[in-house]
Amino acid sequence: PKPGDESYCDEDGLLKTIYEACQISVESEEDVPVPHTLVSEEQLQKAIVDNPPAWESGVFSDGTPSTPADKLTRPFTLRRLSNGIRVGVGQNTAESQRGHLRITAPGGRDAEKR
Repeated sequence: PKPGDESYCDEDGLLKTIYEACQISVESEEDVPVPHTLVSEEQLQKAIVDNPPAWESGVFSDGTPSTPADKLTRPFTLRRLSNGIRVGVGQNTAESQRGHLRITAPGGRDAEKR
């Protein structure tokens, strides 16, 4: 854009716009209390009883052979528990005393009642 065009922005125009935006009155929103947890202890214990975790074997869609539930693969192992928890374990060859562990629990829309 060139000077005079509606979409042209120079330093003065930018400063004027920022100044005008700073003059707008802002009202604070009412605080909304957020619970520490969305699931009660009783619901959690019932879910553990109803969905006991058990390792599932690794099944792959890219032609990789399936692996038994009790076999670790190198350098990275991905496994899923029967209750939906996913676990990823990685070896760190640069530091012999270090590794990587990632645990992912299903949530959000996936956790809603269907």
